[in-house]
Order: sequence, then structure tokens, then C-alpha cells
Amino acid sequence: MIDVIEFINNIMKKEKISRTELCKRINDIEEKANLKRRTTIQNVTNYLNGYHNIRPKWLVKVEIALSLPPNLLVDMVEKPKTRIGREELEKIKEVLRKGADND
Repeated sequence: MIDVIEFINNIMKKEKISRTELCKRINDIEEKANLKRRTTIQNVTNYLNGYHNIRPKWLVKVEIALSLPPNLLVDMVEKPKTRIGREELEKIKEVLRKGADND
């Protein structure tokens, strides 16, 4: 089974998307969704090098930034175990997808 980080890196390589470009796309999505959080190139590098644990909320942003089908990456990792965590993930998905659709 392919690792989610390896999968993301393969897609980026195939589509010729740099980490800088991925960071820019994620920040555009966050801005459209009115999120105050900003992603840095160092954050992207840390995730893709395995220094940070991959979180489903971050994967939703990557799915949108790379124009992947919903839940493709999220389904590759363990979902939140608590009800609150699952509700938060669904809320962030909704907010991000609405923000991304406002192109």
C-alpha cells in the first residue's frame, strides 16, 4: 500500500507542482475560506518529509489544492476517533470546499 506522503509527492512530480506552488494554492484556499491560518513552505516541507504527523484537515486542503476527488487522501489516513474530531473535520471540509468554489 502506498503511503499518503509518497502519493502526494508522486502527484506533485507528475503535475510538475513545486512545494512553493502547493503552499501558494493552500494559502489561496485558506484565504477564500476566511481562515486566519497561513501555511508556510516550511510547513509543507515538514509534512512531506514526515516531520509532522499528517492530519486529515491538512489533507482536505491538499485535495482541493491538487484538484483531487474529495476524501481520496483523507481515506488513506486514520480518521479522528472522537465525535468532536469527526464533526470538526466535516466542518472544515465544508468551509474549505465552499471557499474553493468561490473562484
